[in-house]
Amino acid sequence: MNTNTIYKYQRHYGIHKYQEMIDTGLAWHELGEIGRTCADHIKQGSCILPVKPHKTYWGQYIPSRYEVPPGFPGSYEYVKKFYKDNYNHSRLLGYSIQKNVERKNLKWINI
Repeated sequence: MNTNTIYKYQRHYGIHKYQEMIDTGLAWHELGEIGRTCADHIKQGSCILPVKPHKTYWGQYIPSRYEVPPGFPGSYEYVKKFYKDNYNHSRLLGYSIQKNVERKNLKWINI
């Protein structure tokens, strides 16, 4: 598995925009909810740290994926392990469905 495969999975599950914001550093300058969501994706392993380090609006340092130890959240190895686990794919599928429902403002009908 390489980074292109990881990006393919992210597009499939609808989290590629979060990865783009992490890569560009925009995630750390937007509303708090966006930065927290990006940080959550890094912690769980669905997103990888950027190639270049960034600083947040408040001056906190965000390391690059090469500055963290292998297997640590945000590292390539950590994300690779996440996507190798089929359970995580089902979690992301649920996340994707939830976001689509919220985006389209659909309501579930209890029958």
